[in-house]
Amino acid sequence: MILCSIHLADEEKYQYWLSRLQGVAKNRKSLLKLKDSLLEEMQAIHDLVINKQPNSFFETHTAKNRFSYLFNLYYKGINAQLNHDEEKALTYFEELAKENEQLFIVQQAKEVLRKTLMA
Repeated sequence: MILCSIHLADEEKYQYWLSRLQGVAKNRKSLLKLKDSLLEEMQAIHDLVINKQPNSFFETHTAKNRFSYLFNLYYKGINAQLNHDEEKALTYFEELAKENEQLFIVQQAKEVLRKTLMA
């Protein structure tokens, strides 16, 4: 839900889910690291999507599975755009555009590519 609130630009819901996440696992060390990692990732996505500010989190973040890898590509593409590196951004979006077009991030990547070709 927190990711959806970011992409829908719903700051109120983002703050609500963020506060809920921050309250999780206060006494469980095994979950604390996971929570902190998730908070860092959500902040990076918020910076990229809502604040339109570069954030290098996804440049160093290691994907744990194929789905995570695809999201990393998408956010790396956005970060490259925000850093005015259009060539790098297009490379990420082109790779992503080859994937299952039912995925939101693939649709978004294709939209970026379409707009780029029209410019």
